[in-house]
Amino acid sequence: MNIEFLKSLLLDPQTPRTPAQATLAGWVAKCNAGIGGDNVLRHEGHTYVLGTAFNEQANGAITGAWFRFGPEGLSPLGGFTIAADGALERVPKDAELRDVLWALGTENSPPS
Repeated sequence: MNIEFLKSLLLDPQTPRTPAQATLAGWVAKCNAGIGGDNVLRHEGHTYVLGTAFNEQANGAITGAWFRFGPEGLSPLGGFTIAADGALERVPKDAELRDVLWALGTENSPPS
């Protein structure tokens, strides 16, 4: 799975998608809505980059990673897991990015 696949999901709403793919497509849509690009999310002065090496697991979950772009280049923030049902199971520990991702890609509440 790569960014071209996700762009096809966004451009063709008739394309069948799993709930996990829909969550990931929601993130990409937010990236596209800003001035960043297909996998660049700008939020409150920070620039986050969605890694383009996604893996769809046998159980339907999607895993991947987020990075922060700063003066020294890209810094890894950590991995994410979107469950097969579209819920976020794991997101990077960066508090600001975590809150943005919870708000963007899922209707499920973060775990307490």
